[in-house]
Amino acid sequence: LFVPNTGGCQLLPDLPMPASPSSNLNAALANPTSGTITAVGMRLTSAIAMIKSATKDNQGAEIVAAWYHANPATCTRVVDFCPASTAGGAGEACVHSEVCADTPAAHADAMAALFRT
Repeated sequence: LFVPNTGGCQLLPDLPMPASPSSNLNAALANPTSGTITAVGMRLTSAIAMIKSATKDNQGAEIVAAWYHANPATCTRVVDFCPASTAGGAGEACVHSEVCADTPAAHADAMAALFRT
């Protein structure tokens, strides 16, 4: 869903996590430890790989969301990095405060700011 005044970022709906997460979901919820393109890409690859086999019974949608976002309840959050409009920037926050650092979601926010979307 593309929403006005979000800096071009795609806002995904909140997905409640189950009370009893599977081992695969726990792995996806682990906080990222590296922000390299390779590490972020691996999280995104894991999310995409799960999409085809996602079902209600295997917590697939939750696993996809967790690989993309990590665990907002325990992760290190990104900080707003947008320069003011007087410095040629967007002039408003372009990072969502709930975004975990070193995730595909954080990378998407960073790219949106660079491409002014």
